[in-house]
Amino acid sequence: MNESTAVFAVDLRGLGETRDQGSNAKYHSHSHRVGNVATHIGQPLLGQRVRDLLAVVDYLNEVGSERVRSIRLIGVGSAGPVALHAAALDAQISKVELRNPALNSWVSDVVAQPLHREMVDHVVPGALTWYDLPDLAHQLGARLRIR
Repeated sequence: MNESTAVFAVDLRGLGETRDQGSNAKYHSHSHRVGNVATHIGQPLLGQRVRDLLAVVDYLNEVGSERVRSIRLIGVGSAGPVALHAAALDAQISKVELRNPALNSWVSDVVAQPLHREMVDHVVPGALTWYDLPDLAHQLGARLRIR
């Protein structure tokens, strides 16, 4: 990085400081309550987080003294699938790095292991009719790095 680099650390809803500590002990997920409500109202938590992240991208373009030329995302853990979706939806995101992504595929990590911890974060009803996460990774090609 250099002095012309702006760094934003974003706590997406239900992660970091906004994490629901009360859900974890009872339901094996910090996002159980908010994730289930989100699914019931037809706005899955993953989609809400993607919208939050895309709003940050829009903000960066609005407040910069010059138009932002390059936006790079680093998605850690549960934020990995969010960063993957955001980059697939917004070409302004030039690079994406996933660090220890919480999952790599809905088929192998969610459907095959439905009782795995912290999976409600990643439920998107009907998505597998159209794509799985490896399809997004393929779409991003050289823009994506997984560590």
